[in-house]
Amino acid sequence: MPPLKLVLSDALEFDFSLIAIHCSLEDHRIAFSLNKYLGLQLRRRLKDVDFRKEGCEAMFSLFNFEDSKNYRSYTLVGNKCRVKRTQTDNEGLFKTQENFEMISLIPELSKTDFFLKIDSDTPTPKKMLAQINEIAQVVTAYTIDVNQLKSKRNLIFE
Repeated sequence: MPPLKLVLSDALEFDFSLIAIHCSLEDHRIAFSLNKYLGLQLRRRLKDVDFRKEGCEAMFSLFNFEDSKNYRSYTLVGNKCRVKRTQTDNEGLFKTQENFEMISLIPELSKTDFFLKIDSDTPTPKKMLAQINEIAQVVTAYTIDVNQLKSKRNLIFE
């Protein structure tokens, strides 16, 4: 009898929709606007997304809403965070220098400001996307194919 092989590549499936939002609003203002235009009740989580990369610690804002009536879960997460890096220099007058740098949660989409993650079995309604684009401060919003992202595991919040 041949040996039994288990393939783990299909073990982790990503069954959520993702909307990329480009805007100039702060995180609490976009959450308020989405609540107003979409009828959601996004609330800020007590703990933000803690992300460590290359010796930096970044905190991305996180808002969520559980819609038990429609069996959906909405999560709004910021994609950009400004972090401070300190560099030591052995020569010169100033031995330590502080540099600020922007880090993205999803580096492939570094120009995106926010992501609206919708956990549901049904695809994202086009009406919802049109309502997001009606917000005056939103430049554009569009759906993202999650399976095409390299860093899609960064969107799993537990």
